[in-house]
Amino acid sequence: MYVTMHNYEIGEGTQVDVARTAQEFLETVSAIPGFRGYYMIDGGDHRIASVSIFDTPEGVEQCDQLAVAFVQDKLGGFRLTEVETTEGKVLASLLPGPRDGRVEP
Repeated sequence: MYVTMHNYEIGEGTQVDVARTAQEFLETVSAIPGFRGYYMIDGGDHRIASVSIFDTPEGVEQCDQLAVAFVQDKLGGFRLTEVETTEGKVLASLLPGPRDGRVEP
């Protein structure tokens, strides 16, 4: 499992405004093979973060490429500044449900 995280500062508008507009991106990102999940987080103080989860590093790479285009094309009015991007392989995780004792990094 692989994750990409993006942190942004919002120059115009609110976190809720950005999230409403970003709903369109969810349809696109969820069509990427290996898609596992997407979260947008209110970081407070004009900050927002997104977390995308995929089965493969190729899914993360495709998501990042689509995200750059989406931010430029659809979210430009919010004057977002990307503060930090982190991506990589998940080393530990726990999800609710049956547990069989295996750890799957």
